[in-house]
Amino acid sequence: MWSFSLYITLLVIYYFYKRSKNTFFSQDRETLAEKRHEVIMLLTYKGLSVEEIEPFTDAYDFFCKFTSKFDGATIVKDLHDIRGLDLKAMLHDYECLIGANRSFKLWFKSAYNYYLNHFKLGNGNQLFRFIGLLILGIFFVPYCYFFTPKYFYKK
Repeated sequence: MWSFSLYITLLVIYYFYKRSKNTFFSQDRETLAEKRHEVIMLLTYKGLSVEEIEPFTDAYDFFCKFTSKFDGATIVKDLHDIRGLDLKAMLHDYECLIGANRSFKLWFKSAYNYYLNHFKLGNGNQLFRFIGLLILGIFFVPYCYFFTPKYFYKK
C-alpha cells in the first residue's frame, strides 16, 4: 500500500511539473522593458532595498533571454504580483535553473527564500508552500541532477 501511495504521489507531481506553463516572457521587448520597470517600482513600493531587488531583476533578465524556461508557480497559481507574473515563483525558478535544483542544501535555501519573499511582498504566511517545496525536493532534486541542464548566465 505504501509503495502504491508513493507511486501515485510521484505521478501527480510529475503531471503538474510537466503541465506548468507561463507565457509572460513571450511578450515583445518593449512590453517586457515596461514590465521590468513595473517590477522594480512594485518591489520598491513594497519596501525592498536595492540589494533585495537585484536578485529579482537578475531573474527577470534571465527569463527575458530564456523565455521558454519560466513556468511560474507549478501547482497554486493565485499570487501574481503583476498581471501574469508571480515574482516569488520567478526568482525560485531562476535559482533552480542556475543550480538550486541540483543540491538539497541549495534547494532548501531557495525554498526558504521563496517562503520569506511571501512575507516581504505581503502574501502572509505561506508555510504550506514551503513544506510542499521541501517534500517536492526529495524527488525533484535527484531528477534534476541527472536529467536537466544547469544554466550559466552572465549579465
